[in-house]
Amino acid sequence: MVTVLMPGQSDETACVRISAALSEVTKQKLGFGVSIEQVAPTNYSAELWKRMVCQTMPDLFFLTEDQPLDVYLNQIGMVVAMPSPST
Repeated sequence: MVTVLMPGQSDETACVRISAALSEVTKQKLGFGVSIEQVAPTNYSAELWKRMVCQTMPDLFFLTEDQPLDVYLNQIGMVVAMPSPST
């Protein structure tokens, strides 16, 4: 199971429903399921820091350009920098 943490306003029911639908595809094609978790945007940075400190980081997570967390995580090898999509 791959856990994805992202900021958002969806309720838990919506996350479970979307995770199940996505997992049908990923299990069949890639061999793993997906669990999407959302945290209110106002609490997202604090939740991500808490999970990092408690060593309960999700497998994938969202970072904005103004979050300094990516610099720290790059130093310890937990993040692969991805270029911004060009428009």
